[in-house]
Amino acid sequence: MKVLMSILVSLCSGFLAFADTSEAESPRDADELMSDVIAHLPALPLLITGELHVRRPRGVSVRDLKFEMLVNWGTYPASASYAIKDKKNRLLEELTVMRAKGAVPVFSRTAGDPPKEVAVGDLFAPVQETDLSWMDLTLSFLWWTGGKLVGEEKIKGRPAFVVDVPAPVGEAKPQYASVRLWIDVAARMLLQAEGRSADGTIVRRLWIKSFKKVNEMWMIKDLEVQHYPVLHRTKLRVHEVSEAGELINYESNAEH
Repeated sequence: MKVLMSILVSLCSGFLAFADTSEAESPRDADELMSDVIAHLPALPLLITGELHVRRPRGVSVRDLKFEMLVNWGTYPASASYAIKDKKNRLLEELTVMRAKGAVPVFSRTAGDPPKEVAVGDLFAPVQETDLSWMDLTLSFLWWTGGKLVGEEKIKGRPAFVVDVPAPVGEAKPQYASVRLWIDVAARMLLQAEGRSADGTIVRRLWIKSFKKVNEMWMIKDLEVQHYPVLHRTKLRVHEVSEAGELINYESNAEH
């Protein structure tokens, strides 16, 4: 069974890669902005591999894992698979999502090595004792609609639109009632996200630590996630990206 991944980049989902948009116009509303973000996801299949590091506030190691993401947003329906492995490269869990325009996304999950199909479960719960949930890892909130543009701020020195997006009606959301997103104005890529409860309390924060421009795409290099109340922090670091079967020279490209 193939295992996955891209931004993030969607983070992003994906983790992710985003095409450059140096002359982006201001969106009419939040839904148009999020449509722009999705439209700038790469059409070619991407395989992204890297590591997850869980650390306590003083840097004490808690857990180290590997991940693979296989994303194919150019197909219909769009598909993405996200796999978590142990340090010996044995599969622990894998989530696959299929997305068709106007339809509810379809999730499936396997666990173990060899993999067996299991219940999808709570997509908002932490995965494998990390600070990441499947909703975070798949960046599912990029596809949520009905959001509101609430302003502009700078993240990592880059101008960003700030968007509040409510969780969809019927979505299993024991933690998130909404997500606040910071979207890069020029590149139309996710820079930061905060999952919030109904009273506005921050439940989980996800932010991009560094990214690269590779083959005219902005791609996540390092991403960090922190759950609240704070027990530890999880860092996602991308090591290799393959595009349509060809390894991209990722490490040699300039980092921001």
